[in-house]
Amino acid sequence: MDPTTISSLASNPWITLGGSVIGLLGLVLAAVFYAKAKKERIPCYEYSNKTLIEGVDKTLDGLQLHYRGQPQSRITVTKIVFWNEGRETIDKNNLVIADPIRIICPINIDVLNIQITNFSSSTNAIKLGLPSNSDEYQSYPIEFEYLDYREYFVIQIVHNGDDSQSFCITGKIKGVSKFLRFSALTGISQKLKSIPFVPQQLERMLTDRLIMKYAGTTAYLGYAGVGVWALTHGMNDWYVWAGTAFSVFGALFMYFAHRRIAPVKI
Repeated sequence: MDPTTISSLASNPWITLGGSVIGLLGLVLAAVFYAKAKKERIPCYEYSNKTLIEGVDKTLDGLQLHYRGQPQSRITVTKIVFWNEGRETIDKNNLVIADPIRIICPINIDVLNIQITNFSSSTNAIKLGLPSNSDEYQSYPIEFEYLDYREYFVIQIVHNGDDSQSFCITGKIKGVSKFLRFSALTGISQKLKSIPFVPQQLERMLTDRLIMKYAGTTAYLGYAGVGVWALTHGMNDWYVWAGTAFSVFGALFMYFAHRRIAPVKI
């Protein structure tokens, strides 16, 4: 082939961009097919805190808040969803008796009620065991027969702590190094609440992982589309390439960072 033709093709932004897109798409598809083919147990959990009422005892003299006959200054509801994101079943035989799966609650709160409020199937046979306390935390063991791919259960905890309290699920499952926790957006919610005049709808959008997954990915893809348009119209400056590449990787990050969404909203 004529060297001039080769040079012309090499400098053509469509050829360069097409090669980059094909290479990137190949990497993404390879990662997706590998993840779908791989069978492993991936226990995940997410929790949310919401204070329903507090401070009523300070509003009017003689006014009291009671829960099940006991006076309280605050009522907060914590919901925890636990599910198996892996394509390998988590079976009862995979659980370790010496280190059972359990909910860890802060020691400085009173748990007023704890119960299973939702589950994917009655055959999962979710049960809560008897609680135990230590000097550092309260724990509530959890038992179940099995959890298939995307099967779940939801546990609701009513307590008198505030909505900044931290909860976790721990224990040992054979072949699993750790449980994946998805509650990073809780910190964003707390920061947004400290900013005056932030609409509640905007706060909900920015702290909803499902919205961030699709809306965030779409927004970055839109920026990438603008960059592609600029490149194909002769704007070959380094910052255009850098902005386009950043937008593509931003879209991939938003999608894969939020790819594991709880199968039920809490």
